[in-house]
Amino acid sequence: MESDQSQWLFLTLMFLHQSRVSGSERFEVRGPAVPVFVFPGEDAVLPCYLSPDISAVDLEIRWFRKDNFDLVCLYELGRFNFERQNPAYRDRAGLFPEELHRGNVSLTLRDVRRSDHGQYTCMVVSEQMDDDTVIDLGVRGECLSVRFSFSQCQNSTTQHSTTLPSLHRQGH
Repeated sequence: MESDQSQWLFLTLMFLHQSRVSGSERFEVRGPAVPVFVFPGEDAVLPCYLSPDISAVDLEIRWFRKDNFDLVCLYELGRFNFERQNPAYRDRAGLFPEELHRGNVSLTLRDVRRSDHGQYTCMVVSEQMDDDTVIDLGVRGECLSVRFSFSQCQNSTTQHSTTLPSLHRQGH
């Protein structure tokens, strides 16, 4: 009798565990439809989250550029893997560990450089599936100053002196 109860309890627990895992494994990775813009030297957050907002603590989270091997940030087996990370992002890229249980897999990038401009892919991998999204990071240029100076323009009968004011334009 005790054996039957133990077996029933075991099967029930396995079923509940499998149901919870299977249900939590279905997700989409979502990010903004518009680029994120920052100036060089600023910190950037590339917003990314799971829908529905399931915990990402036990999932693999890969942020990369160009291809799957240019890793910006890698979180796997419940910890960050810095050994496979591109050295250009060491000590600059990370996640929000306290937010992973809410499905927040956003990337934070400190001290943005011009070379950081471009597309970033966030891929989240579980045992049953994976999904990804691409987010554009725009690094704005510095202030552009253009000066025109025409000291003298001559035609055959008159002499003109023209100086144009400086044109200042904020970078885009």
